[in-house]
Amino acid sequence: MPALVRIREDVHVHATAQAVLQRVLDLPTYDEWLAPAFRDYRADDEGCSFDLALPGRVEHARLRRGGVEAGAFSLVRDGDSAVDSIVWALHAESPREVHLTAEVAYTPAGGFGAILETTVHRPNRTQALRDSLWALKQLLEAAAREARATRA
Repeated sequence: MPALVRIREDVHVHATAQAVLQRVLDLPTYDEWLAPAFRDYRADDEGCSFDLALPGRVEHARLRRGGVEAGAFSLVRDGDSAVDSIVWALHAESPREVHLTAEVAYTPAGGFGAILETTVHRPNRTQALRDSLWALKQLLEAAAREARATRA
């Protein structure tokens, strides 16, 4: 079995750490910001599942809540899953600025798929994660602007 591979992406969000954490903890709303490569997303308060569509390959992921501690939240493998874990880490830089990092650990395809992993699949996984983080940032910042306008 191939060793776990990790990809990490981050984004700077102009919102409070509390707002970012609440959104990351709200699994049923991930489908509002996940990139189109994440398909058949299903979630409840305890976990989620989805298919990640890669060129020539679809991977199933099933994750359950891990722990929340010191600004980090994890989702961990729950049964048969190509994804081993997703760890969200928040670093508040000011009262309304947060650096959000997502690290995904997964088992790459073996055999011929291993050749495609570095040239095709990993770049597509990374882009799907990047696109998702960007969409999450946009939602969070729009909500923060709306909240500020309401208070004004």
